[in-house]
Amino acid sequence: MLIEEGLLEKKEVEGTFWGSNPEFIEYDVIYNARFKILRKAFLASEHKETALYRQFLEDNGEWLEEYALFMAIKGDHEGREWLSWEEDIRFARPEAVERYRNKLTDEIEFYKFLQFKFYKQWDALKEYANRKGISIIGDSPIYVALDSADVWMNPELFQLDEELKPVNVAGCPPDAFSDW
Repeated sequence: MLIEEGLLEKKEVEGTFWGSNPEFIEYDVIYNARFKILRKAFLASEHKETALYRQFLEDNGEWLEEYALFMAIKGDHEGREWLSWEEDIRFARPEAVERYRNKLTDEIEFYKFLQFKFYKQWDALKEYANRKGISIIGDSPIYVALDSADVWMNPELFQLDEELKPVNVAGCPPDAFSDW
């Protein structure tokens, strides 16, 4: 779809190494390769100029700003979970948040762009499936992931101690295959 939009050239996508064996998925290879390709699309995009993008930002501002900031900071910390970040940003102190917001402006915009494109593609897929008589259903998680923008920016809503570490952790109960 990004090729169809003119944000990427087919040769860029086909010339990217996606793994050595088409029979197996190399998740680490795909994970890193996709960001290189998506950054090219982001740089080629004039998304900020469109009314559709501005409407997306307005409609999703409640969560999008914090999510994009979280992902940008996480990237700046080499993907480490927020509990291992420096104290000032781990506790989301306003001065640290503002410092990172200024430092990572382009990265924040990149993550907003990714969500914009995801939602456009998701809506197209859902519409296509529905036209074919297929309903797409999903699973609702019981718990929010600890390493998420939601927990990082709203720790008071979760059972965390004074160091922001979880007080209780859920898990699967033992089964017939476990001695415990």
